[in-house]
Amino acid sequence: MAARGGSGGAAQGAAAVHDAFPDLRMEAHDILEDGNKVIVRGTMSGTHKSDFMGMPAAGQSFSVQFIDIVEFRDGRAIAHWGLTDQAAMMQQLGMMPEM
Repeated sequence: MAARGGSGGAAQGAAAVHDAFPDLRMEAHDILEDGNKVIVRGTMSGTHKSDFMGMPAAGQSFSVQFIDIVEFRDGRAIAHWGLTDQAAMMQQLGMMPEM
């Protein structure tokens, strides 16, 4: 998923995630720089404490891997691409059956 442009939508999305997962943690395992891009591989974890995307909180916890790439220009982030194991997250939160 790529995000470009203003931060209004991103700020609203981040607020919704932090409301639903107030103990959200992101731990970086690898940080690499390639020119004007930074790549981060890590683990994201948290506990579902409030409604999120129409799904009621169940108090379940999750821990999944992620990779983010951020492109910078003139000291500002201008683009973002990220992958998170959303299927594993949904399974751990009891919102999707295990395969």
